[in-house]
Amino acid sequence: MSNTVNEGKALSVATFEIAPAPALRSYIEFYGSEEINLICYPSDRKPRVHFLPTNTVEIHLCYHDTLYTIRDHCRSNRFRSLIMGGRNIHDLPCMDIPRRFNKQFHVKFKPGGFYRLFGIPESETRNSFYTIEEVFGSGGRCLENQLNNSASLKERIEIVNRYFIKKLLGTRWQRTYEGTNVATALVEKYKGVVHVSQLAKELNVSKRTLEWQFSKHVGLSPKEYAINVRFNNLLNNLVVASSVNWNESAYARGYFDQAHLIDEFKTATGYSPELFMREKGKTIFKFRSGLFITQPPDTSRYLTYHTIKQAYEKATNISEWW
Repeated sequence: MSNTVNEGKALSVATFEIAPAPALRSYIEFYGSEEINLICYPSDRKPRVHFLPTNTVEIHLCYHDTLYTIRDHCRSNRFRSLIMGGRNIHDLPCMDIPRRFNKQFHVKFKPGGFYRLFGIPESETRNSFYTIEEVFGSGGRCLENQLNNSASLKERIEIVNRYFIKKLLGTRWQRTYEGTNVATALVEKYKGVVHVSQLAKELNVSKRTLEWQFSKHVGLSPKEYAINVRFNNLLNNLVVASSVNWNESAYARGYFDQAHLIDEFKTATGYSPELFMREKGKTIFKFRSGLFITQPPDTSRYLTYHTIKQAYEKATNISEWW
């Protein structure tokens, strides 16, 4: 299913989520495509894209001459493509959108999927970002050029599928570690409210072994992985909730107290939970793909926000192209 919004002289967002080719589905969770139109936005009032904590590697590919500027605590770079590792709540970059029309195709891997497909330990990408050319060389540059010359979403899907299937057929790695797969599933089952010692006991491995395998295959420690799952579970509940009992929510999700919940939420998003609740669908728009868009509150006259709200609420289905 595709979801498209176009509101003439207002900000508009088109979002799509697509399943990869069947051969790639044990490695890649989904493809995403997002196109943002910033007509009428003055240069000093354009929205900003914020990344949320994630437990997996993502590849973001710009096309049709789109460029972004990404900033974190280490550097600020312009890019047309980007490989980002797993990110904890203390190391979250954000993107500035410099042009009126911005188009991006991204790939969200499953936990450990990037390592199994490319043989690159995900610990090397943790809380970092690289251009696709830095990691994949001339092949990555060729992929960028093909996407930049593409004429349709379906063509872009075919280009990316061909690229990854070629990697899959030519790889010598094909590494698997069922212990990590089971462990990540357990963390998801417990919604992040689980101690590393409990995971190790249920998996019948030592804490040291579990932590080493998580670091290599997932790029984060088991504790960081669980914190991200807990936070994203909280955030997704806030997106759909009309009201929240913060004390109950804190204790139900394993926070020490309400203050701990608020501090963690502000660290990860820059917003207090109360402000997020007030501004969601107005100046804050969350997408399933692990990012949200914000705009300064005084730019509401440039934004038909109910259409954007409709877009992100519907952007939850994965289309079948194969």
